[in-house]
Amino acid sequence: MKKTIKIRIFKISLIIIFVLLFLICSEFILRKFSPLPIFSPYLDYPPYKIISFKSNLNGITSPTTFSTNKWGFRGIDPPKDWDNYHTIITIGGSTTQCLFLDDSKAWPFILEKELTEKKNSKFWVGNAGIDGHSSTGHLFVMKEVILKIKPKTVIMLVGTNDLACSLTGEIYKPEKIFLKKLNKKGICYFLFSNLKILQILNLWKEIVFNRNVVISKEVDWNFIPKKLETETLLPEDLRKILPSLKTFRLNIEDIIQLSKENNIRIIFLTQPSVYSDNKFWLNKETPIFWIPKQKYHISGNTKFKLLTIFNNELIKICKENNVEHFDLASNIPHNFEYFYDDVHFNDKGSILVGKEVANYMIKTMEKTDTK
Repeated sequence: MKKTIKIRIFKISLIIIFVLLFLICSEFILRKFSPLPIFSPYLDYPPYKIISFKSNLNGITSPTTFSTNKWGFRGIDPPKDWDNYHTIITIGGSTTQCLFLDDSKAWPFILEKELTEKKNSKFWVGNAGIDGHSSTGHLFVMKEVILKIKPKTVIMLVGTNDLACSLTGEIYKPEKIFLKKLNKKGICYFLFSNLKILQILNLWKEIVFNRNVVISKEVDWNFIPKKLETETLLPEDLRKILPSLKTFRLNIEDIIQLSKENNIRIIFLTQPSVYSDNKFWLNKETPIFWIPKQKYHISGNTKFKLLTIFNNELIKICKENNVEHFDLASNIPHNFEYFYDDVHFNDKGSILVGKEVANYMIKTMEKTDTK
């Protein structure tokens, strides 16, 4: 009897040892091909990621390459002599990340190129945009990333995803999940932060069970405006359908406070779009592509007014807090020559954005130099 128990214990021990060895080897292999993120594992900054896209998107050169550096940002690796560079981090959602644009066409890359050439000085720009992030996500990037690396300047393009939080009918659900994850500390958070195999398993859980969207490497769609049959009846005061506007203000104010406390220059950019207040968009539908069921059916004319509310709110907050802002939305033409859909820039639009932001920064530098 005792001999049988010993044999069972021996077999179980062998199985445990085998499983542990398998997990250790798997972890080693995964880290070799997919390094651990430098910052929070809940922020989508995979180091040294390279993806090539083939697309048929309006005004985008194909194929395009999306690559990240050791910090998981788009752009070259951060300079070793960090303090000798004018270091800039751009924060935003997909309109900053520029997923489908080639590395050399993303506006933060153009910004770095323009500043380096025109000012004949050392500039480094890291593109820390994350697809889907609203001001809530931007606030966490400030806390989890910016306060650790302390760049000289942060440029933030914000607004469109905060508007989407109101228009989708799922106002705070994504934000609550994000908040809950980032505030989780302790042994579970420690293991998740340090084990690549757990991060991979979590990714598959999100894809298989939570049905999160997986983007194909071949993109063949464009935003073609369609006739709006019946527009949802909205109140005269459009702010009444924008509950996320209050959270937007609170987040921006917190971001400003953090930047001031840490002596980081911050510049806010308003969000441009293809929409405008004209006859063309008066009866054209404005779908949100990633939402199967729309809460509102609105025209491009109305969408322009709603986004303008967020842009004006941003400008107002900046003026109240004596913080820099650049009204980018007023400097980018509202037509498909510069966008491949409603708010995302194509090659020409992104290059124009990079140059406009660079010109703004150069002018402010010149003003400072003359004082």
